[in-house]
Amino acid sequence: MQIRQRITDVMNAAIADIFMLDVDHISSHPEFDFRADLHASSIQYFPLIARIEDEFDIVIDSYAFQKRAHTIEDAISLVTKQFIEQKEN
Repeated sequence: MQIRQRITDVMNAAIADIFMLDVDHISSHPEFDFRADLHASSIQYFPLIARIEDEFDIVIDSYAFQKRAHTIEDAISLVTKQFIEQKEN
């Protein structure tokens, strides 16, 4: 499985758990905005980031994540980029 797909699967499952939504619903809407569509508070980013860090053994800057990852797709792209950068070093 490609890393981007694995990140997408883990991210969607984590978002579904944290926001108490169906994973299929989350998976079919990568354009969902964390704040506007999911009504995310800053505290909800931390378990998401922790889950991704634990699953992929990477470090994610939580401040940068909240500033740059407006949508689910943005978050997937950001995590994929950070994974590649950190695993190459």
